[in-house]
Amino acid sequence: LEHFQLALKDLQGVHKALPDHIVVRSDLARFSLHSASLAESLDRVDDSARLRGEAATHLRWLLEKNPQLKLAKIQLAEIEIMAAESDMRAGLDSKGATKLTAAEKLLAGLPSNDTTPGGASMQIATAKGLRAVLLRDQGKTTAAAKSLDEAIQLTEKIVTAHPAASEPLYRLAVFNWQRAGLAGDAGDTSGELKQGKQAADLMQRLLKVGAGKRDTELRRSLAYLYGDLGHTASSKGKKSDAATFFKGASNMWQTLITKNGKLEEYTEGLNWSQSRYKEVGGR
Repeated sequence: LEHFQLALKDLQGVHKALPDHIVVRSDLARFSLHSASLAESLDRVDDSARLRGEAATHLRWLLEKNPQLKLAKIQLAEIEIMAAESDMRAGLDSKGATKLTAAEKLLAGLPSNDTTPGGASMQIATAKGLRAVLLRDQGKTTAAAKSLDEAIQLTEKIVTAHPAASEPLYRLAVFNWQRAGLAGDAGDTSGELKQGKQAADLMQRLLKVGAGKRDTELRRSLAYLYGDLGHTASSKGKKSDAATFFKGASNMWQTLITKNGKLEEYTEGLNWSQSRYKEVGGR
């Protein structure tokens, strides 16, 4: 990160002397994005957000000069998507929707057959997954399901081409979990179990290859997912499946306690999962 910061400082000096130089602007955008990723990995959230903002400024300038720059469109769309996701997590759906629409406009017309982990198809799929969340909140469940199915199809191709890439694997797990939720909302418990099981298997696969900074978040999500699947399986009379899911939830909660201490959420989750496990005949 220090290396990139020095390079950025030098480039900014060149940029002041040559404000309209396309190569300098392009390098500023590229170095800012690399630095933002490194800052994020070091939990320097404010620095990461600032650097992405600087990259976005340079990318917009490049697109004003040449609206057909494919890489600039993809990179700027990714920044807009990350900002939209952050807003939506904070409950600012209106702001998030505006940024998501901006990303969708940038991605419109780009080919969706790019299987590189950070390419156009991955950004298109991520945008479709976020759009599905907004559609579901608006009660448009059919449109949300269609958007998610398209996101899943795109991401499956990327995961097949790059099985060790963590981001596509994570996204595919999330998309399947969201799809399971929609199936459950529609009363399709069989579909809910099928999609939910796929999501859980993908999360376990990601944990095996290494989830990095997402490890705790992923284990927590998996604990809740296993609990949901156990509840659904139990309601369908599938006690053996339910016991397996509740045991999986218990294991996840126990791992989180071992890693992070006896937080109330973890201990309550563990107690609930163990009780349900016993209720369905688990031993």
